[in-house]
Amino acid sequence: MKPVKVPIEAYESASRKVSLVFKDKYGNLVDLSGYTARMQIRPSADDESDTPILELTTENGGLSINGDLGKVTIFIEEVLLEYTGVFDMLLISPSGFIHKPVRTSPFKVIPGVTHGS
Repeated sequence: MKPVKVPIEAYESASRKVSLVFKDKYGNLVDLSGYTARMQIRPSADDESDTPILELTTENGGLSINGDLGKVTIFIEEVLLEYTGVFDMLLISPSGFIHKPVRTSPFKVIPGVTHGS
């Protein structure tokens, strides 16, 4: 998988769902069966703190994988303004090989005026 840039825009206080489909260099779907995934949002690419602004994984329900369709879905229940920054994604194969299909990309939050539940 060749890493691609995937800018994401989201509205503050709303949910955001984005599905990404991964293909090989020949245009064939990549079978992601058995893979796990991890994504972090940070203020900038050179942020070296131990704590990201937001971490989404297949384990915490923020990412889900539909393996035979080569699809990873990102889900954020409520987007906060502080999520503005950059993100990337790692896919971990069943054998432990780590792929980076999404290179550092912007995550932009568009401020809103209606807040609360």
